Amino acid sequence: MAVIANTATMWTSSDLFHTSFKHRDHRSLTELRRKNREVTEGVEQLETSVKHAREEMGRAIQSEQRALEAREEAMRANRAKSVFLANMAHELRSPLNAILGFAQLLQRSVDRCPEDRESLGVILSSGNHLLSLINDVLSVSKIEAGRVTLNEQVFEVRRALQGLEEMFRVRARAKALTLAFEPGPGLPDTVRGDEGKLRQILINLLENAMKFTERGSITLRASWREGLARFEVEDTGPGIPETEHETILEPFQQTDSGLRSGQGSGLGLSISRGFIRMMGGDIRIRSEMGRGTTFSFEIPLPAAEGSVRHSESRRVIGLEPNQRTFRILVADDQEETRILMARMLEPLGFRVLGAADGAEAMRIWRTWAPHLVWMDMRMPRLDGYEATRRIRSSERRSDPGAVVPLTGRPRCAIIALTASAFEHDQAAIRAAGCDDFVSKPFQFHAILDKLVRHLGVRFRYEDSETSQPATAGLTMERLQSLPAEWVENLSLASALGDDLAAHRVVDRISQRDAPLGLELRKIVKRFQFEELAGLLKEVQNDRCQCVAC
Repeated sequence: MAVIANTATMWTSSDLFHTSFKHRDHRSLTELRRKNREVTEGVEQLETSVKHAREEMGRAIQSEQRALEAREEAMRANRAKSVFLANMAHELRSPLNAILGFAQLLQRSVDRCPEDRESLGVILSSGNHLLSLINDVLSVSKIEAGRVTLNEQVFEVRRALQGLEEMFRVRARAKALTLAFEPGPGLPDTVRGDEGKLRQILINLLENAMKFTERGSITLRASWREGLARFEVEDTGPGIPETEHETILEPFQQTDSGLRSGQGSGLGLSISRGFIRMMGGDIRIRSEMGRGTTFSFEIPLPAAEGSVRHSESRRVIGLEPNQRTFRILVADDQEETRILMARMLEPLGFRVLGAADGAEAMRIWRTWAPHLVWMDMRMPRLDGYEATRRIRSSERRSDPGAVVPLTGRPRCAIIALTASAFEHDQAAIRAAGCDDFVSKPFQFHAILDKLVRHLGVRFRYEDSETSQPATAGLTMERLQSLPAEWVENLSLASALGDDLAAHRVVDRISQRDAPLGLELRKIVKRFQFEELAGLLKEVQNDRCQCVAC
């Protein structure tokens, strides 16, 4: 019985041991399974995270790809816009060059009848207005594209301001406005900067002030200190609300007053700000409703040494004697331009030939040896760039195709003619071998200035035979012989600065007294209205005294 009891006890202990082991094993298995589930869940989470990361990366790559595609599309659109603008500028400027050029030729004639002179004035005024609108649109596009560069040179800032004052004096007088230009005493005689862009900025600001100021005054102030120039244009117009100060500086934006006036394109202020920023400054607006507005800006204009050459403003009538016969070649695919240049230059004593493309220009250059070539840079078959490069290459070596030997032949001056918006890259034009360039539509005086600069031409001028003042030959007796109505009309035109009205009266005077009419025409052409008004006032006062007696 004891054995049996012991055996039972042993089995009971073994069962307990196995049961305990089984329980521990079960717990371990349960723990292992739990950990396995945790690992599995962790792997699943990791896989999900990796999947999400891949999806995010894919979306980022797609987004970057779309951004690259959008950027490339924008660049293509910008290039297309540039090409379109260049083509449109060429297409618009070329006919304008003919319109304004032939109008200038007709205006130079001294025997125009009053009706013709008035019609020519309308053509030139309307053509120049259209050109200014084209230039405004192109300027904004070139500023946005970063294609505008500064053309810095030495210039006389006081002389530039004086020219602007003369330009706006007549318009201010016609609106009964007081126009004041106040250059500070510290302004240097000469400075270095982009005179053309500074002039355009001030013209835009003055025109804006002139447009909206109905009474009171317009003032331009200029000061200078340590290389920094400050300009202010102040008016007594209606003022600009502060909420519109930033808006009006954006392209094609106008104030409510501007929209009501129906004038302008809304580009002048935007162009001005673009130019000012290019020159290292920014524009500021200060305005009070009902009191007026002041636009101001500061730009670097360091003082400079040296003299400035001024072009001759008198009317050219021919070449001085004892000069060689200058041969001029005009290479342009537009027949109107070739005819215009010939009619401008041949009456002065130049020999002129035309070429319709670069290949023909090369043939004429070889056989005729021109002293100067006006080279249109955009022509079919062989353009001006390649024609210029070939001419320069032939000059550097012996050219068997040249009928006139190259040895001993003077280097030919080549001046580019360009009508496109983005062809004003002087570096590219000069790299091709051109000595200079002129933009279309060109002014007659610009053509003559280039001939003087590159050929040393000496011209005869309309009044070069006398150094007397224009009014020296006008005596009281000669003026008193005119009908009272003519004197009164000419006096009124002089007081208003209306050159067209003055020319109409002078044309009538010329039919009666040709020498007197010629002297009066010289005065009107020089816009010496103050001197003329003074003389005519004396005539009228003298007549009043005679009537009283």
